[in-house]
Amino acid sequence: MQIFHIRSLIIAVIFGVLSNALWLAEIKLIVGWEGLGWLSYIHYSVFIIALFSVLSYVMPFYFIRDISRRQFWQATLEMYPATLVAFFLAKTILFSIYTQFYGYLNSNSLLALLLVVVLLIAFSIHFITKKTLHRVRWGHGLFIALGMVTVVPLSILSVELFPGFGNGSGFVDAVKMGYSFFWITVMMGLLGMRTAMWKPESEATITQDDILDDLSEED
Repeated sequence: MQIFHIRSLIIAVIFGVLSNALWLAEIKLIVGWEGLGWLSYIHYSVFIIALFSVLSYVMPFYFIRDISRRQFWQATLEMYPATLVAFFLAKTILFSIYTQFYGYLNSNSLLALLLVVVLLIAFSIHFITKKTLHRVRWGHGLFIALGMVTVVPLSILSVELFPGFGNGSGFVDAVKMGYSFFWITVMMGLLGMRTAMWKPESEATITQDDILDDLSEED
C-alpha cells in the first residue's frame, strides 16, 4: 500500500520552504531581528503563507481524487479565510502568554483557549473537506487537530538543532525563525495526502466475485 504521494509531498515541502523563507525575509529585512518589535508587527507574509498551507492540503485531492477545478478553488477559498482568522487568534493568545498580559484570564485559560482555536480550524477543514473534496468520518477533525499540535514539538526540535539567527530554543524562538510555518505547511500537505488516499468502504476494491456477477447480469 502506498504511504505517500510523491508529487503532493514535494509540493508541500516546496511550499514549506517558501513559507519559511518569506517569514525570515520579512523579519530580517523589514522588521529587524533585534528586539521584540516582531511580536506586535502585522506580518504580511502570513497572508501568503496561509495560502501555501491551504494549497498544500487541497492539492493532493486534485492529484489523487481527481477533483474538478471548481471543487479545488471552492475548497481553497473557503479554507483560506478560516486559516487566517485562526492564525491571528493564535498569535494574540501566544502574545498574551509570552508577555504575561493575561487580562481577566490566566495562562491555563489561554492555553485552553488556544486548544479551542485549534479544534475550530481543524473541524472547519473537516467540514469543508466532507462537503467539497472527499467523504470523511467525524474522527477526521481530530486527526487534523492532532497533526496541527505536532507542529509545536517539531518546531522546537528544529530550533534546538538549527538555532539560526538567535540563541534561544523555545517555541517562541522557533516561531521567530519561521520553523512553525515550515512545519504547518508541510503537515497540512501530509494531512491532505492521507485524507485523499483514504478509501471509504463504498470504494473498496472490486472483488473477482463482483466482476463475475456483473458478467452474469450482462449475459
